[in-house]
Amino acid sequence: MLILVSSQLLTSKLVIGFFFWQNKILQFVIKVLSGTAENGLIDKWSGFN
Repeated sequence: MLILVSSQLLTSKLVIGFFFWQNKILQFVIKVLSGTAENGLIDKWSGFN
């Protein structure tokens, strides 16, 4: 019984985490597509190099 509950909690955490990261990636893609992050992206790349 406890194992079942804990596995359900783990699954719900994974689902929540997945949707959270999907939302973050989606926001980033929208930013890039709209062009508002273009300069910031160039700054980040120059910072990496």
